[in-house]
Amino acid sequence: DKGMTQRLASYFNDYAEYHRTRGNQICHYVGIPLIVCSLLGLLSWVTFGNATGGVFRFDLAVAVIFLGVIFYLMIDWKIALPFVLVIFGLYFLGRSLPLW
Repeated sequence: DKGMTQRLASYFNDYAEYHRTRGNQICHYVGIPLIVCSLLGLLSWVTFGNATGGVFRFDLAVAVIFLGVIFYLMIDWKIALPFVLVIFGLYFLGRSLPLW
């Protein structure tokens, strides 16, 4: 449907315009890592197998990270490498937060 396509394009243009503002970009630079950090911290509470709380354990956050790494490797390894470093940093930070 041509009308639906035009409306959808209009929504995307409107969305893109709001995301070009400096204030919105700053909010995203701060907010998105905070959201990811807290989400990974919460997902790390769901453990598999014999999780003794050591540095390396298999939990739901690690499973989600693994899927993300696979996705970025399919795009390009040069994108995947920084993603792995940043996401594991956020993972360990989130895992150390006292989330109840």
